[in-house]
Amino acid sequence: MITLNHFCLYMVNAILTTLTIRVTFLKISAMRWLLVFTLLFSVISANPGYKQWSDLQPSVSLSHLLEQQSLKDGVFSSENLEMFTNIGAAWKIFKARFNRVYKNIQEEAKRFLIFGANFIEMMEHNRAHREGKVSYEMGVNEFSDKTEHELRKLRGYKPLKGPSKPEGSTYIRSEHTMLPNKVDWRKKGAVTPIKNQGNCGSCWAFSSTGAIEGQHYRKTKKLVSLSEQQLVDCSGHYGNNGCNGGLMNFAFTYVKDNEGIDSEVSYPYTSGATGEENARCLFNASNIAAQVTGFINISPGNESALMDAVATKGPVSVAINAGLPSFPRYKSVVYRLIYT
Repeated sequence: MITLNHFCLYMVNAILTTLTIRVTFLKISAMRWLLVFTLLFSVISANPGYKQWSDLQPSVSLSHLLEQQSLKDGVFSSENLEMFTNIGAAWKIFKARFNRVYKNIQEEAKRFLIFGANFIEMMEHNRAHREGKVSYEMGVNEFSDKTEHELRKLRGYKPLKGPSKPEGSTYIRSEHTMLPNKVDWRKKGAVTPIKNQGNCGSCWAFSSTGAIEGQHYRKTKKLVSLSEQQLVDCSGHYGNNGCNGGLMNFAFTYVKDNEGIDSEVSYPYTSGATGEENARCLFNASNIAAQVTGFINISPGNESALMDAVATKGPVSVAINAGLPSFPRYKSVVYRLIYT
């Protein structure tokens, strides 16, 4: 059983091990961390009977405890009272929604601190959104208790360095094409349900299969989910690096030379759970579900060509900058950054 003293030591350790990471990478002020920690310490100090994390769930007395703390030292405003009450409730919902079970109370304390700082930033950002200062909303999602280091491992796109150019010709837009106001390939039946790369930097593989699936549907009117695991396991000699990143062009070239890619059903995705590729390629030619005869590159930054390609050719494989601190907390509306 964890005692109050043990828990306080765990909390201090969690702050020391996570504060530097958060301040450095997410530019969260130390004061936010102090406020989140003060919330926990206030509740624990007022209730010395707490011995395990389940005791720290939101209760009717939480706001009262915070109000007393506010009157005593002036740390909390009425707005902060509501914010911190929401953090406790959101934490409970988050753990249930994403099946979070931590190995010990020290780990949970660390994750709560990360979650709390993210939650405070989210509320501040969404207030700015309501005031028309930013274009998009933030929300709680499965990344809300992750560190920047952990998130970085999931960003598997590896752009080419140096003067070398990947295979594939350059897309040229027809100047006389009249484009529709909107196109949704999901409604046309060309997009498979949302997939999850899990704990593997294989985003490049999912982007690749998504584009191939869309083109396969346009040719055959059959929507077939294709094997990301095959790309992760088998395209290393083309320049990809499994769970440590890759490039869609390399994946397309591999599928072209391999004369096909297996279906998801026959070669299911497992690296999301293991965090690594399989020891060997398990491709089976009898399970080929789609083929690639060639591909075309859209020049970086050419939005008109991208718009034309999406409207007239189908789903496009696109790499975006997911390394910005705000991106993992994006929820809805247009993600547009305003630089000052």
